[in-house]
Amino acid sequence: MNAGLRIEELSHAFGTHPVLSNVLLDSRPGEITGLVGPNGSGKTTLLRTCYRALRPDSGHLWLGTDDADTLSRRAVAQRLGVSVQEPAPTLGLTVRESVGLGRTPHRPWLGAETPQDVELIDAALADTGLSSLADRDVTHLSGGERQRVSLARALCTRAPILLLDEPSNHLDLQHQIAVMDLLRSRADDGTTVLLTLHDLRLAAEACDQLVVLHAGRVAAHGEPTQVLTTELLAEVFGIRGRLVIDDDGPRLVVSGRAP
Repeated sequence: MNAGLRIEELSHAFGTHPVLSNVLLDSRPGEITGLVGPNGSGKTTLLRTCYRALRPDSGHLWLGTDDADTLSRRAVAQRLGVSVQEPAPTLGLTVRESVGLGRTPHRPWLGAETPQDVELIDAALADTGLSSLADRDVTHLSGGERQRVSLARALCTRAPILLLDEPSNHLDLQHQIAVMDLLRSRADDGTTVLLTLHDLRLAAEACDQLVVLHAGRVAAHGEPTQVLTTELLAEVFGIRGRLVIDDDGPRLVVSGRAP
């Protein structure tokens, strides 16, 4: 099942402090949509409203043609594969057991692991370079390895929508490239991929669409070449930069802080 994700007029506040204001977003199957913005702009909060860790104060979230508010928690979990930033270690679990938690919404209550579960878990471990660590206690892993466990857990769901909060966090350059190549492959297969990124260079190179959040509002939305203008980079991110298009695609060149 291919399904997009659409947000309409979504707002949220913590107490009297507004964090998101009238956000509109459309993340489509077959594309990687990147949420970018300065620290505190609302990226992670927006993603948390998408996987229902937070209930927005107003607005609607659509998963395919269904209003998320009409779906059960289990139905939402079956449609979303979620990877969080700096996941807490799952105490007492091996890497394989932790990744396997991603299959829970797809089994009957207290149902045993099926051959398909085993196949999907093994594939996710292989795709994220974790097969050799499958029997390791998660608490003994580095931050980057735990990040890959979280990603593998999301991937093994085989959900039509992936929501990923800083999936390249703590990763070295080699693993950053591997992760983005993996997400590109999933998108090419029809998956909807929505992720937050703080690395604008990576966002420019890897994403089909960018949504720029600034003070909880959408400052720009479109292809990287349309969004990352010299003016926006200065106004929103406080940097002097420009997007260069060459044979390898768009590349962000930063020359310093904006005056």
